[in-house]
Amino acid sequence: MNRRRVGVLRSRLPLVVLLSALFVLIVTNLFSYAFFRHIPHINDEFGYLFQAKIFSLGQLSVPSPCDPQAFDFPHIINNGRWYSQYPPGFPLILLLGLIAGVPWLVNPVLGAVSIGVFYLLGKEIYGEAEGYLTAVLGALSIWLLLMSSTMLAHTSSMLFFALFLLYLFKSLRTPTVTNGLAAGLGLGIAFLIRPYNVVAVCFPLVLYFGIQAIKRPRLRVKNILAFTAVLLIAAAALMLYNQLTNGHPLRMGYVVRYGEEHSVGFGHSGYFGISHTPARGLFMIADNMAALNKYLFGWPLTSLLFLVPFIVPLGKDKKRSTADLLILSGFISLAIGLFFYWGSFVLVGPRMFFEALPLWLLMTARGIQKTPAILFRLLPRIPIETWRKGLAGVLGLFTLFAFCFTFPRWIDPPNTEDPNQTFAKDFRGVTERIHNTMAQLGLGKSLIIMKFLYSPQPEFPNGLWGSGFLRNDPFLQNEIIYAQDRGAANSELFLCFPERHIYHFVGTLDKGMLFPLAFQDGRPIAGAPIPFRPTSPRSVELLDRPQDLYKGYSAGFRAHLDALYASHCLSETDVVLLSRLSQEAHASGDFVSQVYYLESALQIENDASVRGRLLGQLAATYMRTGQRAEAMYIIDKLHTPREPEVYGIMPEKGF
Repeated sequence: MNRRRVGVLRSRLPLVVLLSALFVLIVTNLFSYAFFRHIPHINDEFGYLFQAKIFSLGQLSVPSPCDPQAFDFPHIINNGRWYSQYPPGFPLILLLGLIAGVPWLVNPVLGAVSIGVFYLLGKEIYGEAEGYLTAVLGALSIWLLLMSSTMLAHTSSMLFFALFLLYLFKSLRTPTVTNGLAAGLGLGIAFLIRPYNVVAVCFPLVLYFGIQAIKRPRLRVKNILAFTAVLLIAAAALMLYNQLTNGHPLRMGYVVRYGEEHSVGFGHSGYFGISHTPARGLFMIADNMAALNKYLFGWPLTSLLFLVPFIVPLGKDKKRSTADLLILSGFISLAIGLFFYWGSFVLVGPRMFFEALPLWLLMTARGIQKTPAILFRLLPRIPIETWRKGLAGVLGLFTLFAFCFTFPRWIDPPNTEDPNQTFAKDFRGVTERIHNTMAQLGLGKSLIIMKFLYSPQPEFPNGLWGSGFLRNDPFLQNEIIYAQDRGAANSELFLCFPERHIYHFVGTLDKGMLFPLAFQDGRPIAGAPIPFRPTSPRSVELLDRPQDLYKGYSAGFRAHLDALYASHCLSETDVVLLSRLSQEAHASGDFVSQVYYLESALQIENDASVRGRLLGQLAATYMRTGQRAEAMYIIDKLHTPREPEVYGIMPEKGF
């Protein structure tokens, strides 16, 4: 019996598929460590992980902390109850990794499992050859590898949607109760993870499934009832969760956190403040298609090359033609759904389309399989086997191009250090190095107030301190906890946490100053800074004077810094203040001081758009101070043919 079972498993998952899955597991683990350091970086990831922490306590939410605004963070509801805005599906899956102490391992495992599902799916719909191709293409998709290295919910949603597809087509062929239950379970779990996307992508598929059930009700009634029952349970579970957390079965956490503006439809703006319009919807869909074309496989010219042979009819196989139409309709339906959503912007590739990845893999596999026959029809003098071998060689070269050129430039784009574009270091402005440093200092039971000197993010002004928030537990009982800086309101933290030592970290992601704080005369008093010289690149440098945050390239600039910090404390001297001081210097005609203020801001700021604005102002001011060569150099960099260069403009001056 055991030998028989092993034989069945081998027949279902051939060695090539198992090796492909192992490749995904290994590579995504490497990426998770090398690029993301096993921590969340995107606000969505923080929400999922925080909710998983709450679930680990056996709770759906916890009371808001004392001084709640000090712990406010994007996508976290903090209105007396503290919990994530997201549906419960992925946090529950992430909980398994959290219990095991390896939450970062969840998506690599799900990504590897998806390879086996891709094989079974391709085999079920088209045949053995397409099954192999679908699995291998999935393993070689640089988009799948990167997405499955994060803590985003998309990999889990995609996997369960793929399981739904598999058992939907099994149900169409063999309408058993088991297949109906499995299809419903796959779709139900995917719905609990990302409801809107899943409804959009599955709509034509479920509609076709229902029509087939109506056509032959006696044959399919048990299958469709089993499918429907599981879906109803999933929908009821989400409504119950919404009732218990958001106060109404149909109210989503997004609306509780951000209001009705976060809803789907034209006229809504979400947190961008820009009303969503049909034109904006079309632009976002086009932007996503461009990203899909580039990052699905990372091939030269286009990743959608085999969509053409996929569409070209070949033979009179009605079953395959129907499957082709269903697969294509799923993607079109998702695109229509996202056309109405204001938040369909590109981040880690066209992530909003990730549920449709199995559809694109199927279309590509089918297109590849049809290509030699199509070419043979056009040029019958060349044997079809020669066409197959040639195509295999071309695909091998395409894959080398993807991993040797497209992927490295995606992970670490040239001519930029923008944390929103590069995954190579501190993606989205989040680092593990600050906490590593604090843990080495032996601070005891402490609270670190974090103040970053960058310009606040327009959409998420309270989102800069993610490097600290990710370390907090829901009841704030860890040895070291973190809060965001709120200026004079920081004094409330002394009343809320009298048993903790309180410190103030002020600086950037690379270096800063750490001050012990005491509460005297109703306000915090800073003590002498605590210096720290890192012995490894996984820590940050703690300075003993604020001037060392900058590269003092000249005596005049150093004198400017001394005067600046003689009249301003470090915690208030951020890019916002430096920009304002530069404007005041301009108004008074002191252009030399204006240059120094702008140079100081550029040595700190890491956001590309802010740097572009500051550099434009600096070029104009250089003209006024007679530094024409420097001004023209900046102008040339800002008007490069492809996009402005705003990093490493003048290294000798520190920006």
